[in-house]
Amino acid sequence: MMEALATAAVVLLIVTFGPFAVRDSGLFAVALLGIPLAAGAISLLATRRSTLPRAALVTGLASTLALAWSVVTIVGLGLYLLPPALLLVTSAVILTVAAIEARRTPRATTTVA
Repeated sequence: MMEALATAAVVLLIVTFGPFAVRDSGLFAVALLGIPLAAGAISLLATRRSTLPRAALVTGLASTLALAWSVVTIVGLGLYLLPPALLLVTSAVILTVAAIEARRTPRATTTVA
């Protein structure tokens, strides 16, 4: 759920700041706004299509990329990219805890007497 919210936030930023970024940065605007969009989309796809531990790993890596990119571009639009990155970090933490709890809980076994 948070991955979808983070991806939607990046799409909103692209719609809002895309023309300004293209005017200011030219072709670099594709990387400036495309990297956080790709991180959110990959995380969203991983949580929808893969197992819980794999989704936690992919979301963790995507959130690290989005957070690092936000810090690298903090002078420009990076400050606006920080909330979606933090949403991905929160999602990665929640998925990791869920994956650990899923491994920790014993599966029900049936015995025939």
